[in-house]
Amino acid sequence: MKYIITESQSLFLKRRINQMDELVSVAMQQVDPIDYNYRDYAEEIAWQVADSYEPKLGKDELAEVLNFVKDYYGKQIKNYHIKRNELLYE
Repeated sequence: MKYIITESQSLFLKRRINQMDELVSVAMQQVDPIDYNYRDYAEEIAWQVADSYEPKLGKDELAEVLNFVKDYYGKQIKNYHIKRNELLYE
């Protein structure tokens, strides 16, 4: 299925993605991965982002944000978790 979006919709999406990028980066710096296994760490990052993203998310919107962070940023979160844990054991 193809979607056609306007320039203003495109700019809105870019702003939201940039906001998510920033929130994920901040959350990864604030939460120490050494205290968590990977799954719990990814969950904690998703919750940190959701808490910072919009203060009044509805139940469905909250689930969408949590899933989006885990799906879209999962590889980045996993790589950061592995890297930090490797540094601990060197």
